Amino acid sequence: MGAVELYRESDGCFPPRVPVAAAIGVFDGVHLGHQALLRRLREEAQTRGALPLVFTFSENLKQAQALSGEAERLELFASFGVSAVFLADFASLRGLSCEAFVQEYLCGRLDCRAVVIGSDFRFGRGRSGDSAVMGELFGGDTVVLPPVQVEGQVVSSTEIRHRLLAGDLAGAERMLGRPYGFLLPVSRGRMLGRELGFPTINQIPSQDRLLPRFGVYESLVRVGEASYRGVTNVGVKPTVALQEVPLLETHLLGYTGKDLYGEPVGISLLRMLREERRFETLEALREQVQKDICAVESAGT
Repeated sequence: MGAVELYRESDGCFPPRVPVAAAIGVFDGVHLGHQALLRRLREEAQTRGALPLVFTFSENLKQAQALSGEAERLELFASFGVSAVFLADFASLRGLSCEAFVQEYLCGRLDCRAVVIGSDFRFGRGRSGDSAVMGELFGGDTVVLPPVQVEGQVVSSTEIRHRLLAGDLAGAERMLGRPYGFLLPVSRGRMLGRELGFPTINQIPSQDRLLPRFGVYESLVRVGEASYRGVTNVGVKPTVALQEVPLLETHLLGYTGKDLYGEPVGISLLRMLREERRFETLEALREQVQKDICAVESAGT
């Protein structure tokens, strides 16, 4: 899997002037609907000898309750064969007409040979343009894909958020095509987990990331190329050190390697074990954590 080149318009960074095929959209979560666009993008790029590029927008990467961070998105794009990502400055294009968007960006900033979009795509000032308008303005190399459905429900980032907030991790996973998770650097904590006899890693999500219901989860933890089963607490640690900012605290089963401070570690949440709650004593917390670990170990036997 090759690295994806990221170009930010806000930094004055633009892709090289080479033929590209572009999939345009928000791509929050890179769910099954987005994945269909990315697979078609790769086909269109190969057919035309063009660079497969994702065209997305700066404002949408900072939206509340985002389903994925930048690092996760780039990793997922790379897994589908995307070579480059153009992060357009939303402030620069929000006032453009549909015609200006096509001429200034697709035919100006980019040498775009094909466009891949979803049937619900909107663009131009006031979201006045749709997929039909794009076809008229850009021409015959506009590819429009229908929505993807799971169990009769259209896959969307909004629906996935609803399911996660309701605690329906399995339903969200069916629409994402993978468990919901995070790719974040490990932060230094107070090492209270080590004092309890269960060393943990701490990770702090950005404030715009959607967190599922606070609680303890069975997780799959990716450290480099290796994977470990884990027990992850999502929340504010009310027993030992009430956090102002929610975090992920994970005990890795069977891990004996180096400290991971600063290293990016992937956490995939598989199922909820229990709600987060405050315990009266550290001993009561220790006993419950041991039960949580046993529940994960027994599930894997």
